[in-house]
Amino acid sequence: MTPSIVLDEIALFDGAGRWGLTLHAGEFVAVVGPTGAGKSTLLEVLGGKRPPVRGQAGVTAPTASSLRLEGERTTPRSVAQKLAPRGSSAAVTEALVALHLWDRRQLSLEALTDGERAAVALLPVWVPDAPILLIDGTLDHLDPWRRAEALAALRARSEQGATIVVATHDVALASAIDTILVLHRGEPRYFGSARELIAASPRTELRVTSRDGSAVTAVADAFEVTAEAIEGGWRIYAADGQALAARLLTEGYGAVDGIVLLRPTLTDVLSDLLAGP
Repeated sequence: MTPSIVLDEIALFDGAGRWGLTLHAGEFVAVVGPTGAGKSTLLEVLGGKRPPVRGQAGVTAPTASSLRLEGERTTPRSVAQKLAPRGSSAAVTEALVALHLWDRRQLSLEALTDGERAAVALLPVWVPDAPILLIDGTLDHLDPWRRAEALAALRARSEQGATIVVATHDVALASAIDTILVLHRGEPRYFGSARELIAASPRTELRVTSRDGSAVTAVADAFEVTAEAIEGGWRIYAADGQALAARLLTEGYGAVDGIVLLRPTLTDVLSDLLAGP
């Protein structure tokens, strides 16, 4: 399969390390990381708006990027008409309807809600039939119901062969996308499935309600886990053997009243991943 995006030994910032990445047609990627990690810079590089500090960014097909809106007199319809091929009124209508802007098409930007303005900013990736879509933070600001529909439509576009890269601060949104790229200080910390990242995490927490702390500490010592006293019981972190530890606590020690096993969330895992230098 021919790659649609090839990043060859690029550096996004001065002082940042070089790295590479290849994306193919049909890949749907969420770019996450703290403010200043390089998410917007990466999308600008992919969209041809700026070169990387070092290395080469090869994009083999036309791109379409979400907008930064300006102009109080701009309307959803005028934005869509500028984007559509000449004479293609059907594409304008289809995009405005898909983003629930048809009834608001003649209103100025200042008359729209924040969620509606975010939908207008998405028009460039709806109107043209571009094979590479770049969305910089716009999905974060959509109304929840509009976001769910937009995600479903984008997933359908990726299944039809579009390569889609979405920069987001919303971890829940990122977890709903096939693949995540975690950036930190301009460099990747992880690239792959969010589900696989969570599954590989050593962070598993047991919360134990106990009338006798010796039962908990005995298991902690045996399984090399960390036990921390909290109000009403104990919190235990275990990388391996947590199921066996829970079974021993419930069946082998009468002083234990209850155990809750808390698996890590993507927020937990990203926090651990980005905690290093």
